[in-house]
Amino acid sequence: MIALKYTRMPSHRVTPPISRPKPVTYLSAKRGSFDVTNGSAIDSVTRKEKSHENTDPSKARGKERLKSPNVENWDPDTRLLQSSEKWIAAYGLKKLKLELEQILPTIGFKHSDDFVESLKKPISARYSKSLFTKYPYKDGTVYNLVATRDKLKIIEKQLLQAITLYKKRLDWLTTESRRIFGVIEEKCISIVLDVQSENEAEFDMYIQSLIQAIKEQIMFISKLNLIRVAEDADCWQESVTNITLESVDSALDWVLEQPMKTNYSPSSTTEALLKAMSDDDVEAVYLFTEGNSSCSSKELLKRKLKNVESS
Repeated sequence: MIALKYTRMPSHRVTPPISRPKPVTYLSAKRGSFDVTNGSAIDSVTRKEKSHENTDPSKARGKERLKSPNVENWDPDTRLLQSSEKWIAAYGLKKLKLELEQILPTIGFKHSDDFVESLKKPISARYSKSLFTKYPYKDGTVYNLVATRDKLKIIEKQLLQAITLYKKRLDWLTTESRRIFGVIEEKCISIVLDVQSENEAEFDMYIQSLIQAIKEQIMFISKLNLIRVAEDADCWQESVTNITLESVDSALDWVLEQPMKTNYSPSSTTEALLKAMSDDDVEAVYLFTEGNSSCSSKELLKRKLKNVESS
């Protein structure tokens, strides 16, 4: 599997594709560099639907259809749709004040060296060797540790909690729809479906992977459009559409109705991507493909994207 993100860079530099396990690939095209990819929840819609779910059975059934059991398996802090950089900024050791340089002042004090004017030289403070445990920090500073056992236990518990959170986040990042799409952190995206298969089981696997991404991630962004690669690109909507329970239900119907094969030419993939990128509201375009159908248009796609970047 290959995962790329295209954005515009001043230097017009193109980063090579990054290889991943088969069978599915996607390309995220984002205005401005190539990078590995990794929303706002529809709370108002959810609240509105909740108020009517007891009186409208059809809406309740539709809501149940869009529900993904995988979402409930993860803590809210673990499954935030954020890049790793943003997530670490919010939950990293530095933010939690658990980095070593932040902990040392709370469990000890610096061994001081003062300049004695009368002697014209620095004099190091002397403490009883058996009174304090000394800890040399990497910047050369030496700390005399005075923390109680209870204080150290508290810090140990906080560090273990952080480690558990990081393990859960790593597990979340490498399972389910994130294995293919990464974390979809953009609020407005188009997905270009470029799958041509004569194997029904294989085609169903691609379709279910896309449906899983819609239920687990796309449900919680703002806008979406879907485009199927063909000689005459088949668009779910003419432009990106607001995410609501009704629109997502319609998108699932559109995905499930897709034929296994379409009539397409070597330039069809490129034309579908350019059509998606022509929507000014789109932040990122994801190319979801098994790889074979788009191979013949790879060079054409590179040239077109460079033209878009330079325009």
